[in-house]
Amino acid sequence: MMQRAESSFLVSDSIEKFCPNVHCPHRAAVERERYTSMQLTAVNRVLEEGQQYLRLKNGRLEAEVKSKNEQLQQLDTLSRRETTRREKLEEQLVEIRRTIHERYSAAYSHAASQEAEVARVQQERKLLVEQVLQLQSALNEMVRLNEALQYALLSNGIDASAAISASLKPPTSTPRLPSNSHSSSSPPSLSSSSSSSSSLPLSAPSPKHTSIFPPLHTELPGELNENSHELEKSHESFNKERKEAVTILPPVREKQRDDFHLDLMTMQNVLSELRSLKAFLNSIGGTESSK
Repeated sequence: MMQRAESSFLVSDSIEKFCPNVHCPHRAAVERERYTSMQLTAVNRVLEEGQQYLRLKNGRLEAEVKSKNEQLQQLDTLSRRETTRREKLEEQLVEIRRTIHERYSAAYSHAASQEAEVARVQQERKLLVEQVLQLQSALNEMVRLNEALQYALLSNGIDASAAISASLKPPTSTPRLPSNSHSSSSPPSLSSSSSSSSSLPLSAPSPKHTSIFPPLHTELPGELNENSHELEKSHESFNKERKEAVTILPPVREKQRDDFHLDLMTMQNVLSELRSLKAFLNSIGGTESSK
């Protein structure tokens, strides 16, 4: 077609030479062919420009598609990483929840056991205080009995200090309390002393009593402290009277002397048990304060 157009142009350029007659029919046909060739040439140029534009556009689109594919691949990789990370975080969350539940259960059980232990210790202390009060009442009875016996001896003309020195003997055993355990049973010496005065042991303790418990800084109620101090003072006064008295016991009737000895040893044993009970209560109070 291009060759035809070029040949047409050549023909048209030289048409004046071949056909100088304006009214020649061949000249009109050549002009029509020349016009048609010019239109075809313009159309071909437009088509070529369109093809070039399409090629450039196609290249740009291919580059964009390639970049989009790369971005999609990166997004897929990030999505897989995020999924893996989320799974790990979920596993860690489950582990943390299980650990928290275990710790909460352990703390709850420990708190419940501590509350039960505190309630049990308080109950034990309440029972011990009741036993101390019972022992104190029995001790008051012993003090009144001792005063009555001293008055009876003085009325009969008998020296009370000499009778005390003759009735004292070396101790054969020392009353002991059970160790500081968390059992609800009371000490055997307390139950035996609170039941009756006749069931107490007949062995007299040493004047200088040594506590089997370590010294602690827990105080007893005021009434018990005052009573224990009064008993200690009375015991010291008995010791002084024993040192200053004459060691010869006047002849008395055998029954009165035995009763007096028994009551005196009972009072000594009760005093020793009261001291041991005081140390035991101090040890229990120290244990509670440490908890």
